[in-house]
Amino acid sequence: MRSTSKWSLIFICFLLVATPADAVDYREWIPVLPDSIDGMASAGESRGVNADMNGQSFSSLRQKYGKDGDREILLTIVSGDTAPQIREFRTMTRFRMENEKQLIKSLDIYGNKAVLKLDKNDREGSLYILVEEKTMVVIEAGNAASEKEMRDLAGAVPLDRIADVVR
Repeated sequence: MRSTSKWSLIFICFLLVATPADAVDYREWIPVLPDSIDGMASAGESRGVNADMNGQSFSSLRQKYGKDGDREILLTIVSGDTAPQIREFRTMTRFRMENEKQLIKSLDIYGNKAVLKLDKNDREGSLYILVEEKTMVVIEAGNAASEKEMRDLAGAVPLDRIADVVR
């Protein structure tokens, strides 16, 4: 009986030690960023951060596409349970809402859980795509009026390659 308890304790300790860190270093995603989305080239340098708060980490990488004044797309990749976008996603997956101003609904994007958020008045869209358990791609677009437009933008983002970085 003591031997079983001892091995159980060793197994649990092994799992705790073998558990990967919460987040991926944002620099690992830079090579997989698309050069353009919807015909718009990347604008400026990507910006990233690796953060650690009370032993929990998250990382984020942002790349802008398009030019100021024209239609813009912001692509953000985040990893880690404490990332604000992951928390927002978890909240939004719990409900569906539509009124004259806004639409929020869950959907599937190429086999990944996703949430679409459209602001009908301002014609802005956000698409949150969970590519791995703790890793998400967020596409924010100005002048986006429909689910189809946001799905098309997602088609230009290498979701599988982004997920491969954390696997």
